[in-house]
Amino acid sequence: MEKFLVNMAIVKVNWDRSEKDLLDNYIPLVAYVLKVYRNGIISLEDFKDEFTKVAEFEMPTGAIASLLKRASKRHGFITKNAVGLFEINRASLPA
Repeated sequence: MEKFLVNMAIVKVNWDRSEKDLLDNYIPLVAYVLKVYRNGIISLEDFKDEFTKVAEFEMPTGAIASLLKRASKRHGFITKNAVGLFEINRASLPA
């Protein structure tokens, strides 16, 4: 429960600062999940599982797919390969 409250606080602070699209508020959590993931390649399902563990709440698969698309196009955190998996660009992840 403590992680959940911290994660919701992060989302709230991001929303208050930026007042941008709701998905942008979750990008710090996406970056953290990608950073702590052991492998260099992650599937949508694996990302969803890891995100749920870190955030302590579950998001619909469609929302997760939208987050990954945004992480790829706007932030360069990942690139989608030919078989539909995501390659993590660790150099692009924030410290």
